[in-house]
Amino acid sequence: MKRPAILFLAMLVPSAALAVNYTLVPADPVKILPIDNQHELDVYLTNLEAFDQDFWLIKSQELPSELWQASICVNGLCYAPFFDTIQVTIRAGDKDTIGVWISAYTDEGSGEALLRVFPVGDEANEKQQVFAAITDGCDILLVDDDGGQALQSYYTSAVPGGLVVGRWPRIAEGPAAADLSTFGRVIWFTGSTSPSLDAGDRSALGTFLTGGGKLLMSGQNIAYSLCDPGSPEYSAGACSFVTDYLHASYGANNSGSTSVVGIAGDPIGDGLSFSINGGAGNQNSPDGVTPNGGAEAMEYQTGTYSAAVHSFSGARRVVYLAFGLEGITSEATRDAIVGRTFDYFDATVGVESGEDGVPRRAELSENRPNPFNPSTTLVVRLDKASEASVDVFDASGRHVRAVAGGLLPAGETEIAWDGTDDSGRPVRSGVYFVRLDADGRSLTRKVSLVR
Repeated sequence: MKRPAILFLAMLVPSAALAVNYTLVPADPVKILPIDNQHELDVYLTNLEAFDQDFWLIKSQELPSELWQASICVNGLCYAPFFDTIQVTIRAGDKDTIGVWISAYTDEGSGEALLRVFPVGDEANEKQQVFAAITDGCDILLVDDDGGQALQSYYTSAVPGGLVVGRWPRIAEGPAAADLSTFGRVIWFTGSTSPSLDAGDRSALGTFLTGGGKLLMSGQNIAYSLCDPGSPEYSAGACSFVTDYLHASYGANNSGSTSVVGIAGDPIGDGLSFSINGGAGNQNSPDGVTPNGGAEAMEYQTGTYSAAVHSFSGARRVVYLAFGLEGITSEATRDAIVGRTFDYFDATVGVESGEDGVPRRAELSENRPNPFNPSTTLVVRLDKASEASVDVFDASGRHVRAVAGGLLPAGETEIAWDGTDDSGRPVRSGVYFVRLDADGRSLTRKVSLVR
């Protein structure tokens, strides 16, 4: 007699609702495209249930100007940009293509859209996908590999004025070598994430650098993740990326210091002294490294380990910060490090041996701004005081202006040209060539004057 009563009571207890079973798989979430172009960025939404299911699609976006647009798309049908929320029905077992159509009508840069997806009545069962479009005219590619920590502003704000940054959200997918090579100059930061730089990332970066790419790498756990035997990501092959491409040897997971000092005379570190205990406040384990075929740019105040190293081979340039730039307390210091790094990237380097057999180096940085009007500045960098001259020539090879001459000191010397000839007359718009002659070496930069 008791059993029916028990069964009856069980029937009165409602069963907990089960979450709708579905998947959201990226297909083409990031795209590099020319200005005045459009592209649909897609994911696949699959309803794994045995019944039809309604889903909400909710879009938000961050675009560089009002002349960029983002629209929700479903199976090739794109809605007007002002529709930020739509409801779709996915039949049982079907896989539909959804995504965002991004239009970059003008203004170089990058735009992003976030698409939130969840079943109607099951908002807690939400999945998200980030989409991004980057125009190929950007000066720098910023690979945001911080896992969603929102640290990008520490880097974009430090980029010298006039340079356009395109942001690649690594959380969406990693860039291929060809994507990196589209821009030539790359900043890649990892925040405090660990693991960092998977096999695909390392392969793409290795190919990019072998082809003459220029890289600023920043992150406090990179060397640890790849080179510490105690790290789950450690392998000899993974660690070879640090030694062979970043030109650093791993020393310690925690340097034991948050005070960093630049190396005197170094093109990046000279005169710098700063704390990494500020900024984003995330530097709890900055890596300790030593140079491996590169040069030390900065060291931790304890003097045991390097904090930054740099290296060049042919056109390739690498600057590796074993800490996060975002942890630097001073905004001016962040600006100085990134600005000097770009000077290092853009320098034309000539190497010769002095009488003592020690290599001598002369560098001529790219001018800024470029194009320019009315004036522009270049930086001459010499390893030793030398007799030198800086002259401007037009496209036909005619001498236009002697900008500087005589004994230039060791270190950096700023050279400005105001767009006039030797008689002080303004020259016409066009392409000109600035040539540095020092110690028997000739280095040339192309500059563009636009009146």
